Amino acid sequence: MIFFLSILSEQYRKFHRLSGIIFLSLFLFQASFPVEIEAAKKKKSSKVTINLPQTLILKEFIKIISEHTGTVFVYEEKNMRGQMSITAPRNFKVSAEDAFYFFEKILASQGLAMVRKKGSKVVEILTAADARFSRLPISKDGGKVNAKGGNYVMRLIPIRHADLKGIQSTLQPIFSKTGALLVYEPMNMLIVIDVESNVS
Repeated sequence: MIFFLSILSEQYRKFHRLSGIIFLSLFLFQASFPVEIEAAKKKKSSKVTINLPQTLILKEFIKIISEHTGTVFVYEEKNMRGQMSITAPRNFKVSAEDAFYFFEKILASQGLAMVRKKGSKVVEILTAADARFSRLPISKDGGKVNAKGGNYVMRLIPIRHADLKGIQSTLQPIFSKTGALLVYEPMNMLIVIDVESNVS
């Protein structure tokens, strides 16, 4: 009996701790309402010239994008072992915004993703699995996100007059493999975690 109560107590502590984390995230979201997702703010009219070799090491590509977009990238060396083949014309002219979009797609092909904090020029490059559960920017339902963006975000969707668990079970089979679909029953909230292009 004591052993059984000990197990129940441990499970309760884990649930209580998880509930506390989610509640804190929701509280911070409400306190800073409305929250806008920070996007790369580059002038569309400005063009940069990029010369890319046919074979490119991922770390070299990150350096090129950093120099042309003014973005600081933070990453772990063990995740930067990728090598890719690129076909592009010499003196390729592209806007900084498009260069960043191209970079996001290259990272995705290597199983990596970016997490940008609000108001910061520093971008973390993480594995897609780690990016889903890092300290993500939060977007309210209907909030603006970059439809082409590859940054991971968390979207909070209040559900009214519908079964929360039922919605989750219906959407789960068709949900993106790169994201996560969670529910927070105390506030009847659906929590969507994925890249911006999938939650826009």
